Amino acid sequence: MEQENRVRMERIAADPQSGLSAEQVKRRFAQGENNYKVESSTLSVPEIVRSNVCTYFNLVFAVIAVLLAIVGAWSDMLFLPIIVANTCIGIIQEVHSKKVLDKLSILNAPHAVVIRDGKRQEIPADQLEMGYRTSRVRTEGLVVLSATFKLEAGDRSQIADRVAELTEARQSKQPLEYGSAGSTFKRPEGHFAGKLISDAGLKGYQVGGAAVSTKHAGFVVNLGGATAADVRAVISHVQDEVKRQFDVELEPEVRFVGEF
Repeated sequence: MEQENRVRMERIAADPQSGLSAEQVKRRFAQGENNYKVESSTLSVPEIVRSNVCTYFNLVFAVIAVLLAIVGAWSDMLFLPIIVANTCIGIIQEVHSKKVLDKLSILNAPHAVVIRDGKRQEIPADQLEMGYRTSRVRTEGLVVLSATFKLEAGDRSQIADRVAELTEARQSKQPLEYGSAGSTFKRPEGHFAGKLISDAGLKGYQVGGAAVSTKHAGFVVNLGGATAADVRAVISHVQDEVKRQFDVELEPEVRFVGEF
């Protein structure tokens, strides 16, 4: 499968109190650094007209009308205006429904409320530049105050079964019995962080109350009383060992705040 050409974006260290400046936003958009907007899921007006006109029902009556016209039975074609009117009504109703749904989609479109230039602003989801473990929230240091999500309706029992399946998978594979910040490292290209750490013999490696999980080596867990410095020390040691043994750089996907 061909991979898309990816453009390396400039990383901007935004002030967490004021967020990204309007000038920085303008520059990024000028460089095309935004996502594509998701198209409307409703039919277009031409598609609505076509779907209402080109039906088997209309085809049958069109054939009947042609046959009646051939034999000159014009008085028996009184049904034709009714068919046309019924088709027009269907088109008008669907076009009206489309307008209502499109308005609702705009009102309920996923977005995030952030701080920029010291003010609250809403950013649509298609402008958040979402990617694997990244987004404008991360690259620009935006402060997120709230977010709105747009979900799709589904079968309640199927959703419950899927949630139960995912929960069971997480409980069996991840150390949820201990506190942690979740998966500690990004997946390095061509490798799995957990396997590299396990192969390096680092499962169970411990500093203070922090340790590499024995259930899933991709997690650094709090066995009790761990400090941020303990966690950072474990992460640093894991990075050094994996680099030494496999020449692979492990990049943390957790963020460090403060001094260590």
